[in-house]
Amino acid sequence: MVKSFLFMLSLLAVISSCGQKSVIKANVESRTMAEAYGDGEYVIRPLILPLSNQAISAFDSPVEKVDFIAGGFVRMFMDLGANMGLGRAKLTLTQPVPEIPTDVIKGAKIKRLFLFIKPKEGKQRWQTFVRRFFFGQGNVTFDFLDKLAVKISSDKKDSFESWYPTFEYEGLKKREYTPLQSLFEGEDLYDESVNLQRQNSLVIVKYDQLKKEKYIKNNKNGIMYIVQTKKPAQTKKFLLSHPEYKNYFNQIQMLNQTLVVELKKDPVIEEAFRVSMSEEAEMIEKFNIDLIEECTEQTCLDLELPDVNLLPLITQGNALKVDAYINSKKAPESFQLEGFMEFEVKLKLSF
Repeated sequence: MVKSFLFMLSLLAVISSCGQKSVIKANVESRTMAEAYGDGEYVIRPLILPLSNQAISAFDSPVEKVDFIAGGFVRMFMDLGANMGLGRAKLTLTQPVPEIPTDVIKGAKIKRLFLFIKPKEGKQRWQTFVRRFFFGQGNVTFDFLDKLAVKISSDKKDSFESWYPTFEYEGLKKREYTPLQSLFEGEDLYDESVNLQRQNSLVIVKYDQLKKEKYIKNNKNGIMYIVQTKKPAQTKKFLLSHPEYKNYFNQIQMLNQTLVVELKKDPVIEEAFRVSMSEEAEMIEKFNIDLIEECTEQTCLDLELPDVNLLPLITQGNALKVDAYINSKKAPESFQLEGFMEFEVKLKLSF
C-alpha cells in the first residue's frame, strides 16, 4: 500500500497548495493532473504487484479499492502455481468487491502477466538423463503445462464472512475438460470488442503449449534476466546506477530475493549486457548472487492479454469470480512459480 499512500499524498499536496498565494510567471503554463500524469483526459496510474500472499491488504480510499481487487488476481496466480502440476483441474477464486466510485475510477486494465518457474533452493533446473528416465524427474520448465485458461465473471452474493477471497479446487475428468477446448479455437486470440456492460464474463488468459508463439509475447519485448541474490535492493541499485548500463533497462522488478531485469529491445544492448554479466565476478561475490539466468520460452511466460477495460464487468456485482482451467502432465519434482502483474487504473480528477 506504500505506492497508494505516496500517490494520495502527492494529490493532497497539490490540493493544499491551491489555497496558498503564489507568483506565476506569464510564460509558465499551468497543467492539470491528467496532463501531467496521464493522457490529458485521465490520470493514468500504473500498479505492479508481485505474486505474493501479501498482495491483498486493507483499503481506505477509492484508489486502494482497485488495488485490493488487483491483489485478488495476484492471489489467484499464486495459488495457480501451487496446483499447476495436478493434471486436469479447475481452480476458482471468489473475491468480494467493495463499491467502486465510478465518478472517479474510470478504467482498470491488466496490462501484463509475467510468470517464471524456478527450482526450489538446493534443486537443479536441468535433470540428468538418469534422473529423468529412471526416476521420472522432469526439468524445471513449463514443458509440463499443456493448456491454461483464465476466465473472470461478475457475481452477486448475499453476504461475506470477510473481505478475504475464498478458493476452491476441483479435479476434472477428460470428458469434463473437453468442452473447454473451444476456448482455443478461432483465429482471434481474444474478443476485444466485447461489451462488458452487457456481458458478465471474459477470458483474460489463454496458453497452449503446442502453439505457444500465439499466446506469449516473449520476443516482443527486450531480453529478460532472472537474478537470484541475497541482497536484491543493493543489486538493483548497483545496476541502475552503473554508468556502463545507462539506458540499458526498461524496468527492474524486485520479487523477494529475485530481480526480474528487462532490457530495452536492442541487439547491441542485449549483447553488451550479456558479455558484461559474464565478466562481473566482483558483483556476483559482493551481492551474494546465486544465479543470473536469461529467460527462455521454457522458463518464462510473458502472456498476451486482452486490451479491455474491466471496470464495467467488475462493477456489475458485489463479487468477482476467477476460474482457472489447467491441463498439465506430471510436474517437476520441486518448483516454485514467481512473477508479477501490471495493472493500469484511469482516474477522472477535476484539478
